[in-house]
Amino acid sequence: MSKRRPYLDLLRAVAAFLVIVNHTNSEIFLGCEPYTLTWYASMAWFFVSKMAVPIFVMISGSLLLERDDSYKSLFVHRILRIVVVLIVFSLIHYLLDGGRTVGGFLSGLWSGSINGTLWYLYMYIALLLALPIIRRFVQSASRKDLLYFLAVWALFVCVTPMFAAAGLPAISKYLDPPAMFGEWVGFAVLGYALSRHPIEPLRRRWCGVTAWACILLPIAFAVLMTAREQSISGELTLGFQRASLLTTGLPAAALFVLARRRFDRERFEGGRFAKFITAVGGTAFGVYLTHAVLLRFSRRAYTMMASVVGLFPAMLVYEVGIFVVCVAAVWLLRKIPVLKKFI
Repeated sequence: MSKRRPYLDLLRAVAAFLVIVNHTNSEIFLGCEPYTLTWYASMAWFFVSKMAVPIFVMISGSLLLERDDSYKSLFVHRILRIVVVLIVFSLIHYLLDGGRTVGGFLSGLWSGSINGTLWYLYMYIALLLALPIIRRFVQSASRKDLLYFLAVWALFVCVTPMFAAAGLPAISKYLDPPAMFGEWVGFAVLGYALSRHPIEPLRRRWCGVTAWACILLPIAFAVLMTAREQSISGELTLGFQRASLLTTGLPAAALFVLARRRFDRERFEGGRFAKFITAVGGTAFGVYLTHAVLLRFSRRAYTMMASVVGLFPAMLVYEVGIFVVCVAAVWLLRKIPVLKKFI
């Protein structure tokens, strides 16, 4: 579909902001006294931020799985673009970290060890390589087929790993579903299903309440289980931080549904708010790419604010500030035709 959907642009913007949160906020709860109000607030904000990648992948599934691109288009217009971006930003981080040899750069690029924030690009390339096969499945699948796929995926990827995260006996390593039920493939299919199938019953008021409960309760559960883990072991292992666990996957799916329910309506098409959301959402990929560079040079701003207003309030202001600056910078860079193709 060529027609933009405001709710997807809104979700892009939210996910890009949560990526920044994920890469900044954890230092608060890792460095402060456990069980304080600041510790709990930072911990909850940390688990909220884990929705970023599932949301990004669901958006990709929503858009890419309903198209019928050729293999040439896939490799030339999609995969090659990501490879170029990966090389360029890996080189930027490599040079900023003091790397100077070609061999060191190529080794780090191949292993993905140059900068941890770039892992998403490697995963996305792998997802794009699997895209033609996944697309054939979802486009020919009935609603029952999709429900079966998502049920098996949710059971083995989102639910059963929580036993180990909670300190309970893990499921047998031999009872492992096929690779087709991998975590990011599942989120792509979930995004396709949630955007394509009608959600008419969700217009009832109680469904909105249910969706918010599906966001807040799993996050609260993850925080409480983390506090329990801290009290038992005396250390923080963050067993519930995996993005595909039910405590993250369910809130991400619920937020996706809420956004579609609220903003996938005709009266938002062409309005000022829709245009603003489209502009901000269009910078999301660029924000993801540039925020790590900006974080390197803006640490002092956070330290100064923290000494005045406190750790957590300063972090919130800092994260919003990084997001706004990155959005503005990427918006300007996208005015250059060549750069617009990549960011």
